[in-house]
Order: sequence, then C-alpha cells, then structure tokens
Amino acid sequence: MSEENKINSEESEKNENSENTEITEGAEGTEDSTEQAANAGTESETEKAAEDKADDTSSENQQARHELHPRKAAGNKAASVKQDASAEQKTEGADKAVSVSSELASEETNTRKKINWKRVLLATAGVLALAAVGGYLGVALYYTSHFLPNTIIDGVDYSGETVKAADERRIVSDNTYTLTLNGREGTQAVLTSDSLGFNVIYSLTMDEIKAKQNALAWGYYYFNNNNYSLDRTISYNSAEIASTLASVQFLQAENMKAPENAYIGDYSTEAGAYVITPEYVGTTVDMDILLSSVENAVSEHSPVLDLDAAGCYTEAEIKSDDEGLAEELSVLNKYQDTVVTYDLCGEYYDIDFDIIHDWMIVSGNSVSIDRAKVQEFVEKFAEENDTYGLDEDFTTVDGYTLTLPKGRYGWKLDIETETEQLYADVVSGNQVTREPAFSCTAAQWGKSDIGDTYIEVCLTDQKVYLIEEGKVTFECDCVTGCVAKGNSTPIGIYGVTYKQKDAVLRGPGYASPVKYWMPFNRGVGLHDASWRGKFGGTIYKYSGSHGCVNIPKDAAALLYEKVYRDFPVIVYSVEEARAEEAAREAAKATPTPSPTATATPTATTAPSVTVAPTEITTPEPTIEVTPTPAAEVTEIPTEPVVTEVTVPTEATVPEPEPTVETIPEPVPEPVPDPGM
Repeated sequence: MSEENKINSEESEKNENSENTEITEGAEGTEDSTEQAANAGTESETEKAAEDKADDTSSENQQARHELHPRKAAGNKAASVKQDASAEQKTEGADKAVSVSSELASEETNTRKKINWKRVLLATAGVLALAAVGGYLGVALYYTSHFLPNTIIDGVDYSGETVKAADERRIVSDNTYTLTLNGREGTQAVLTSDSLGFNVIYSLTMDEIKAKQNALAWGYYYFNNNNYSLDRTISYNSAEIASTLASVQFLQAENMKAPENAYIGDYSTEAGAYVITPEYVGTTVDMDILLSSVENAVSEHSPVLDLDAAGCYTEAEIKSDDEGLAEELSVLNKYQDTVVTYDLCGEYYDIDFDIIHDWMIVSGNSVSIDRAKVQEFVEKFAEENDTYGLDEDFTTVDGYTLTLPKGRYGWKLDIETETEQLYADVVSGNQVTREPAFSCTAAQWGKSDIGDTYIEVCLTDQKVYLIEEGKVTFECDCVTGCVAKGNSTPIGIYGVTYKQKDAVLRGPGYASPVKYWMPFNRGVGLHDASWRGKFGGTIYKYSGSHGCVNIPKDAAALLYEKVYRDFPVIVYSVEEARAEEAAREAAKATPTPSPTATATPTATTAPSVTVAPTEITTPEPTIEVTPTPAAEVTEIPTEPVVTEVTVPTEATVPEPEPTVETIPEPVPEPVPDPGM
C-alpha cells in the first residue's frame, strides 16, 4: 500500500471513531429526561446534517490528498478541528458545528487553488525544456550525415547536402568547365574541359571536410558562415589547347584583318577643319600571347577570357593620340579661324576655311597660301557676280519693259587689287569684314542692280524723271543730243561719275559755263543750259546738244542735291515700243473679210512685237524748282575740283578726272545761238 493510501485510511478511521463517540454521548443524555431526549433528537438531526456535510468535505479532502502531498497536513487539521467541534456541540448546539465545518471547507478550497497553478507552471516548463532539448538533438542527429548550415566550399554552397551528393556535384562542375573566348567584332568561341585536358585535385575531400564538422554546433552555424577555401591543383594539356585554338574559325589567318594606322584624312566640311582618322585596330591575334592567356585562365578556373583586355591583338603603329600626328594637324588647321567677310550692300559672303584650305601649300611643318589660287578665286567671284556691261531688263514710268545695255554702270571687281588685299587678309589670319575692291559699283547687289532710286531720261518724250523708292518724285522737260547731226544721246544704263559745280564746257569755237555738271557717260552728262529759253518738244531733232541732257537750272540744282557717285541714270527711247503697240492695235481693228467677198490686196500689217506694252501711265506734272544759293560742295572727294571742261570734237578726249579716259563718241557742245 502506498503512503498516500495509508494516510487516507488512517484519516477514515479517525473520523469513524469520532462519530461513534459523539453518538454514545448523545445516548447518555436521553436517559436524564424526556425533554432532553427530544432536544437530543433535534441535536442529533442537526449533528447528522453537519456530519453529512463533513463527510462530503472529508471526501473532497481525500481526493485532494491523492493529487498533492501538502494537502495531508490540511486534512489532519480538519479532522482535529472536527473532533473539537463535536465536543463543543454537546454544550453549544448544532449551529456552531455547521459554521466550523463551512470555514474548514473554504480554507481547504483556497489551498487547493494555489497548489494547482504552481503545478501547471512547473509542469509546462518541464515539458518545454524536454521538447527543446529533444528537438535540438534531433536536428543535430540530421547534421551528423549532412553538411552544416552555411557550408561554403570554394564559393559554392553545400549546406544540408550529404557528402556523396556534394562530391558528385563538384565532380560534375569540374567535368563541365568551359572557357569562353570573346574576340573583337562580336566573335566568340567556347572551349570545353575535354578540349583543354582539364583536371582538378583538391587539398581536402568532401569526407575530410565533413569530418571536421561538429553536428551539435549546427545552431551556431545557422547564424554564422562556415567557409572553406581549398588549395587545388589544376592541370591542363598545352598541346591540346594549341590544337583547339587552331581550329577556331575567327582565329584562322585568312579570317583575320590587319590593323591600320591613324592618319589625317581629307578636309571635313562637317567639322570645318582637318581631322584625324583613328586607327583601325583590326582582328589579327598574336597566337603565342593567346595560348599563354588561355593557360592562365584555365589555371585560375576563369569562365571567360576577353582577348582585347588580355592584349592578344596586334596593335597599329600610329594611333590617333600620336604626338607627331597632332603636330601635323595643328599645321594644317593653322588658318581654321581665318574669315574674310564680303559686305555686299548688306548681304554677306564668308571666305572661311572651307575655301581657304584649298589655297594652302604644306611643306613639312609649315604651311603657306598659294597666291595664284587666291587670284583664281577672285576671278571666279567676278565672273559670277559682275554686272558691268551686261544687258538688263528695265520697266519705264510708262510701263514699257525694255532690254537696255549697260554703259559705265554695274558691279565690276578690281581683280588685281582685290587679289592682293584678300591674300594679305588670309596670310595675317585675321577676321575681317569689308567691301571687295570694285572698280565700278551699282545701287543694289545682284543681277538686277539698279534698285528703286534712279533718274530716267526718255528721249522720245524729252522728259527727265527722278524715281525715289519706286515712286516718281520729280520730272522736267529736257533737250537731248541732236538727231539731225548724229549726236543722239546714247541709250543705256549708266551711273553718275561724279558731280561738279561751276564748270566750263569747251568745244571748238565755244566755251559754255554751267552751274551744275553731272557726267554719267564719260563726257556726256546732265547739266543746266542757261542759253536755252525752251526745253522739251522736238528741239532735240534739229537743234539738240552734242549728247548731253540739257535741263533747266532749277531742275539741275534739285538733281544735283540728290545724286551721288554711281547714281543710276537710265536713258531710253519708247518710239519703237509705241510703234509696235500701234501696229498691234491696228491689227485688232482690221475687220475680218467675209468668205464670199472678193479678195482685194490689203496693206501689210506690222510685225508681232516681242515686248508686250503695259498700261501707259500719265507722268506727274512738271515741278519747277528754284534753287537757293549754296556754297559749292564736292560730294565725292576723290574727284578733282573742275573749273573748266573742254569738250573737243575728236573721238577720244580726256575726262575732267585725275586719270585720262577715252570717250567713245564726240560730245562737243555748240556755241548757243542768240535766242535759243
């Protein structure tokens, strides 16, 4: 019998004895009197109820004692107190016994609750501890046949693998080793371990590495690295490598391209200078260097070999960073920043390195400018842009479009002077903006060079018009060269040569002073004619000048203030144009004969015209201008002050200019008759 059962048995006997004693004492009390017996009966019933409750408590106490030993003392105490309560019940009554039993039951219940919580906590802790120890040992048992966590061997993770699996994986990796060759221009080849005679021997086997590991330390290595760097011996077969390389297609001699040196190419219009053409690296491989590089890559177990980075290619002798090449380039680009800009009436033409580089003569480390090529350029520029002496279409104030020759007017480049100036500008390396050296200029740049401001002289109508910005601002009558004497004023486009006040026009037997002299065709010009009392009409046909355009003094004064050197003067006749126009009108007016009419000879109609006339505009009324006295002014300082002009009758005469020029036709002024 266990100790706990024994204690429970003893407790039960004590309780039974106590109950017997209480019953005996109750029996003796009934013999005294009937009243006491009745009371005793009542007490007995009360006591019996208390005992029933005590029995229940005893039963609970007995159950508690089976759970924990500390309850034994509490049970004994309850029995002792119960005996005392039974003795007191004899004198105090059943109520007090019931009260004591309730208190004992409450105390026992509180004690049982405290003991249950401690028991649970201790039991739980014990179970968890046993489970943890058991689990850790179970994992450790697993790692007795597997590599510990974070086992890294030569950079490869073998964590949790068996020795056999790890060994097989390493062997497969060694047997499948490849070396990729990356060449220029996208070429590539892959060399296998078999073609290299590749073999690896390690300083430790997988079994030896596993033997060094402690399975119980798996928890530590779960959070820490467990690295192994092994010594290894890699062997290869050089003969096999050389044979393999010889079979690679892009490494065969016929497939290789030799390198080319860097050089200075032709002038680059895009760059505006000479530039260095970089070297071509080519694809020629030095096979000895390549073999050595492959052996080194295999020894280091490298997966890739870049032939360019390994220096396996042959190099060009001259590269783009060559110092000698840089010096040569500097010489060639000496005039790169040189620019000569022609100002052509507000239009600009640049002579820059795009043109100048063709004029250079390179000799060693020096460069010079070829003067002959500069002159070729100037001559070509004159050929393309000169307008001097060329015919030009012109529309009159009356709307007739005429093709007129040019006399002393238009753009004419002074080739010799401009060649010297341009050569000097380029050699100096300067940046210059200027007008080219012209011997003759015009009002407007381009083939149509008259512009919108000029003087018109109409021989047919004997009129002079001043056109400013396309509008007629002044007109007057005039007298031009005498037709009867063959001295008609020459038709054409001219420019004022210069202007002079108070000149004397001299010819055989006469000397005519004029106030305003404006020559435009050598000795032919515009001037006042104080000896004439009348202008316009048909005077020019029988009593005209020797070619000059005579105008009233006030008109001459006004024009004198307007004109300047090369101011356009256009002389024309519309006689033919009007005749052609009349013929066309007559042809339109001739009725068409009826088909049944008798044919009769008709007059020949005028030939068709080549120039269609435009609507005739009515010229503005003549504006008489009385000039105010003014001091003599020479507007073109390069011209001399002329006090007298002698106009001989010979074919060639000197102009009143610093240089002697020939006159294409005689233009002597007659001595005016009285009354003209």
